[in-house]
Amino acid sequence: MGSNKYEIIASEIKDKILLGEIAEGDKIPSENILSEKYDVSRQTVRKALSILSDEGLIESVHGKGTFCRKQTSRRTSSKNIGVVITYINDYIFPLILKGIYDVLDKKNYSIILKSTTNGRDREKQCLEDILTKNVDGLIIEPSKSEIAWKNRELVRRFDQVGVPMFLYKADMIIWNTAPLLKQTMN
Repeated sequence: MGSNKYEIIASEIKDKILLGEIAEGDKIPSENILSEKYDVSRQTVRKALSILSDEGLIESVHGKGTFCRKQTSRRTSSKNIGVVITYINDYIFPLILKGIYDVLDKKNYSIILKSTTNGRDREKQCLEDILTKNVDGLIIEPSKSEIAWKNRELVRRFDQVGVPMFLYKADMIIWNTAPLLKQTMN
């Protein structure tokens, strides 16, 4: 997101929701409280909350407040698999994508494809976007995987909501709940 105050507020609240710090059904602080916390007008807070509402993360209940919405249910199959990869057309990635596509297509699955261009902030945006969608699994090659992985907590959120994952880097598998993915696809 940008550097406008309302975008910063929306981004901070969104991060807390996606990381599970604000759970489904939790009340979001009032406009007045958020105004004081961020030292902004209520109008700025309203813009931030509007962004989150448009993204389906929160909902307002007249006379009661604003609450974290129930995240997309993972109980019904969407036939979508999220694939987050560093590059799409460099090195070995076209072959990897073709292999993923061939396997998923045979099972009538679709790919939600995201490229991080090996950027950690871009990876965060990709993961946040996929987390708001109903996916049956996630395949990810972490950005800058040779150094400490910045988005580990966000990936744990997929595990918490029951999305099977296969995480890899060039020389090893990092996290594999793919047997669950295989069961889902059968």
